[in-house]
Amino acid sequence: NDQGITDGTGSHTFSLTATPSSGTPGYTYLWSVVSSGGVGSGAFTGSTTAQTTAYTITISVPFNSFDAYVKCTVTDAASTVADSNTVALTYTSP
Repeated sequence: NDQGITDGTGSHTFSLTATPSSGTPGYTYLWSVVSSGGVGSGAFTGSTTAQTTAYTITISVPFNSFDAYVKCTVTDAASTVADSNTVALTYTSP
């Protein structure tokens, strides 16, 4: 689900979880940043290619607002690959 934060400039942490609804158990996960929303890759703390079902990313920005987008690519035990919906991570200055 999309996530939004309104709490002043600085570091903003978003926590996401991928839960496959079908496929053959024995999943691998590859989270990736689809668009950094103009904040630049240096603003992201933590792996931008995390291989886990739960994913936490911290974005440190001095900007008044940004929209970054991430997705998770899941591969099951039968080598079937599926992408999650792209998730928006939004920050808006109060």
